[in-house]
Amino acid sequence: MTRSGIGSLTGPPPTHKSTFSRRRLLGAGGALLLSNQSRSHSAGAQTPVATPLPPARLRVAVSALPGSFDPAAAQTLEHIWLNTLVYDSLARWNVEGEVVPALGLNWSITAYDRIIDLSLRPDAFFFGGKPLTADDVRWTLERLRNSEGTDDAWRLEHVWRIESLDPRTVRIILHAPDASLVSSLASPVLGVLPEAANLSQAQAGTGPYAINFHSSELVTFHRNPLFWQMGRPNFQSLRVRRVPDDTERSTTLVTGAVDLVPGAPLLDIPMLEAEPSVRLVGGPSNRLCLLHVNLDAPVLGDVRVRRLLSAAIDRQRLVQVATAGQAVGTGLLIPEDSWAHGDVEEAPQRAAEDVRAALAELGIRSDLPLRLITNNTNATLANAAVVLQEQLAYCGIALSVDLLEDDDFERAVNLGGYDLLAGYTQPWRDPHELVRPLLASDGSGNHSGYESPQVDGLIRGATLVSDREIRQEHYTRLEEQVQVDVPVIVLFRPHYFDAMTQRLDDYALLPPVTSRGLLPATLRPADNA
Repeated sequence: MTRSGIGSLTGPPPTHKSTFSRRRLLGAGGALLLSNQSRSHSAGAQTPVATPLPPARLRVAVSALPGSFDPAAAQTLEHIWLNTLVYDSLARWNVEGEVVPALGLNWSITAYDRIIDLSLRPDAFFFGGKPLTADDVRWTLERLRNSEGTDDAWRLEHVWRIESLDPRTVRIILHAPDASLVSSLASPVLGVLPEAANLSQAQAGTGPYAINFHSSELVTFHRNPLFWQMGRPNFQSLRVRRVPDDTERSTTLVTGAVDLVPGAPLLDIPMLEAEPSVRLVGGPSNRLCLLHVNLDAPVLGDVRVRRLLSAAIDRQRLVQVATAGQAVGTGLLIPEDSWAHGDVEEAPQRAAEDVRAALAELGIRSDLPLRLITNNTNATLANAAVVLQEQLAYCGIALSVDLLEDDDFERAVNLGGYDLLAGYTQPWRDPHELVRPLLASDGSGNHSGYESPQVDGLIRGATLVSDREIRQEHYTRLEEQVQVDVPVIVLFRPHYFDAMTQRLDDYALLPPVTSRGLLPATLRPADNA
């Protein structure tokens, strides 16, 4: 089995003044995604020319199919992967961790970092032939900015006004500088929709595919012949079916019933590695598995107890059992290979007897009862909860575990009747995408109820300037404060793999999570395998 690793997902931040020429566009990641054929463009949209339909069809298996292909509603990794088949964002990330153009052909940042002007591709068309316009981009951004209760509305919180200067130019005017905004423009949640799209129906995008059929068990996609990356994709259609059981989904790949499993189950990676007909593309990611600590819980309101709880966890052992070794055990928010990582060390693990004695000194002499909840649909979370239960028992902590299905889990989170909540963060590129929802007082992912004016100030201060050293100082201080306050307990960074048949050639190596690595891929006939 061939296994390809991914490079650092936390590379250099976007350049302060980012203006890309057509030549730069083709060079930035062209080896992975862009056609080697050159094209010239006039100032306005040109008449679309459909490229010939290739004959091949690809079969894909996922654990669940979304009820909606609304980009802003995508929360699971598979939903994000599927959405990027249909929608383009203004920018994207390449394997080196750089923001490079997509629908935004170039951009400039002026007026003391308060105005961003984006020039749009003249060769981008929605499926069906409608050209992409500035009004489509403006409407897409305004829709997220004005959405109440949307987990990602914070991405545009410093935007004051969005203007269509002409059909090909969008101007974003900010209240104050926001060095993370360009990264957010590359997020899949800002996949561009046609103006005034009816989101109750499957929408056409400018991406490589369009939805042809959608049910709870099957989605089929047809190739978009007007896709702006000439000659791509290489498959006429995709057939994506729902296979909820992890083992069954991996088995369908091994037996040849499907060609691709995006986001392969981590517990099956050792088995898939040993299978000669399977190839894995992926490696370490920067997502976090962590415990949200309910700061309103009586005992956990004492920061000394929270520190002891974190120090009691054997993260290396946890990774081996909970993920079959497919993760990196850590107690830090920001990985060491990130430009934002500073000189911060995580608190050392303490022996079980030391933790028990320290709890006794705090007046906690009997088993400390704590309740942990997590989503039962993710096997690694369920495993992690059980391993934690065993580890903490030796420390005098009686951890009860409730493994809840989706609806019950959501209700339990909203009610707040727990001490610990085990979950994953979303993938991120700019560290603001991690810390803003997780640690800000009004963060959409702040399930701990953590409020710290100092941390709020560090989060905002880290986005006021684009200088990397200054931003790193803010994130270093923020990491230090989290080590002191312990509103969350980081457990590990899971790996991410797309698993595929060895017959699938040229699947591009890209940071998770995106389907764009599929664009250059081809499928060899079975008799040539």
